[in-house]
Amino acid sequence: MGRYNDFMMLMSEKPELNQLLRDQLHGYGTRTRIAREDLSVISNLLIAYGIIEEAFLLYTKRWIDEETWQQWATWLKDLTTHPRFVQIHARMRGQFDKRFEDYTSKLLGEK
Repeated sequence: MGRYNDFMMLMSEKPELNQLLRDQLHGYGTRTRIAREDLSVISNLLIAYGIIEEAFLLYTKRWIDEETWQQWATWLKDLTTHPRFVQIHARMRGQFDKRFEDYTSKLLGEK
């Protein structure tokens, strides 16, 4: 997961690399081209999502306690309220731990 986060950080720092993300998300839940400014937000949401997934996996392995996980879960709940998050979550399906994706889907009110 560290390399994934490194890659996402690199994309966040180098706007020219965001074309990959733009191409991935274009047409998936949006009919309009994604603005460059939005790509920075999306990249940072993905970074946060990946970091929280790591915390979730540590929690499922009982390496962090319930109280600590609830702090991470609160951050995830806040992220799910961002307008771009639903699009990100839907497009990235299958690229994160399934249990984590299912947990996030429940937060989003999906079945």
